[in-house]
Amino acid sequence: MAAVLTTVLAILFSGQPPSDRNVMLTLQQQFGRALYRQCRLDVVTYQDSGSASMQCVLNISPARKDRVASRQLTREEAARIVALVRDGKLREGNHVGTDTTHSDGIFETLKVTTSTSETAVLVTSGNVSFSTGPRRALLDLLQSVLNELQAIAK
Repeated sequence: MAAVLTTVLAILFSGQPPSDRNVMLTLQQQFGRALYRQCRLDVVTYQDSGSASMQCVLNISPARKDRVASRQLTREEAARIVALVRDGKLREGNHVGTDTTHSDGIFETLKVTTSTSETAVLVTSGNVSFSTGPRRALLDLLQSVLNELQAIAK
């Protein structure tokens, strides 16, 4: 989380004009019965760099320490994320999906904030607009980063 906060503060206090290469994403997952109760992936891109951090809450009682991990994005990952956000037209609708946590399924949302502070929140679970194209590719990339961070989480 500290890496993401550092990147966000660098964006806010850099004095540089907004860029379409500056994006903040939050992929939030809530589960019915699963290893985790919920997971959150925060991704920030700034210019040609970025960072990713995740926090997952184990679905056990009594509660234990959350699992956390973070890493820097490669230049290629940051550029790909920015391109997929742009090409996916995430602020142009198709934001409705489904919540199947009542039947041990998932409820997943994607929050997108651009450098102009415009924010959109889309439900990705059960949302047909995330089944193909740039939206699917973005979701696949984010889930890949999340899976990688879960594997190294402490």
